[in-house]
Amino acid sequence: VIVLCGEASIPWYNVDTLSRLLRVLGWQPMVGLSAAKAFGRAIGDETIRISVIVDRLKDTVERGAAATQSASAPPATSSGPRSPDQTVFEVTDFYSSLQKVLLDTRPYSATDSRDKIFGVLGIAQKALPSDMAMPLTPDYSSGSTAQDVFTSVATFLLEKLPKLSNLSHVEDKGSRRVAGLPSWVPDYT
Repeated sequence: VIVLCGEASIPWYNVDTLSRLLRVLGWQPMVGLSAAKAFGRAIGDETIRISVIVDRLKDTVERGAAATQSASAPPATSSGPRSPDQTVFEVTDFYSSLQKVLLDTRPYSATDSRDKIFGVLGIAQKALPSDMAMPLTPDYSSGSTAQDVFTSVATFLLEKLPKLSNLSHVEDKGSRRVAGLPSWVPDYT
């Protein structure tokens, strides 16, 4: 990943490394604005939060790989079939990872509310089983609204996950920003 700002660019690895160093060494309050003047956040917080999301996703992918190798059936390769239990685990783990990424990125802003979903698909794709197509395709057509996208995502998370945990992400009606959402659909903005 390359971060672009005007004509300047920097590898994400460098941004991530610097933010972790600022945090570990306790230098965040000494760099730039104080946390109180920066809306309660110290410099480096955003990249640290993104790093936490990426670390969680790496753990999910590694758990999936370990489960694949320890399954009684041959590993998932082009030459060997997967067991039905293994496939169910991988698919469930993908939807669980997507749900976690959506929850973890909720505090972030997006100019287009649909980007709260579409913007994390690349991250979530890391947990996608190799033989599974991405179940959601970004649609920015005029007929696609945030209400439609949020409802669609909530629907398939409720259908695909064994528990109804997505319902616990629904907020109070008074704090919703997207009008017209069904009561069981989280407002991801």
